[in-house]
Amino acid sequence: MSSSRTLAASSVRLSPEKIVELETKLENNPYFIKFKNKIEKLKIDDPATYVKRLELMLDQTEKQTNKNEGN
Repeated sequence: MSSSRTLAASSVRLSPEKIVELETKLENNPYFIKFKNKIEKLKIDDPATYVKRLELMLDQTEKQTNKNEGN
């Protein structure tokens, strides 16, 4: 039950516009290009996991930005 709450709460964080923005940033990412077909399949087959992974990527990006700004 708590995991569904976590997903519901975290889903609110990424609006459709933010998802599109993140996907646009990924277009030139070599990792994304390499696994584009698998990522697109995940997006269709399991959208909740896809969004969760985008959120993880956003978290990592924010942490790196904060770390760089702290130096």
